[in-house]
Amino acid sequence: MVRDALDHHRLAALEARFKADLERHFVKQPFSEIIHSDFVAFDASQEAGRLSQRWLDQAPHSAFALTARGTTSAAWPGRLAAGM
Repeated sequence: MVRDALDHHRLAALEARFKADLERHFVKQPFSEIIHSDFVAFDASQEAGRLSQRWLDQAPHSAFALTARGTTSAAWPGRLAAGM
């Protein structure tokens, strides 16, 4: 979803999707934890690092891009410890 939005310059739609998912986390109905799943792809992999950096390059003030980058970066110590 993120890669496709970045490839096709649909940042506004990507931001709207993440914003809607976040808003659903803070209401009683229809409550959802989907926002957590939105960031699952941002692990310690090199691909996740490249994708999160691309998103941040295209949207440097996006809270969601910053979160994706931070999520990926937070996983790096384990990757480094494993010799990756």
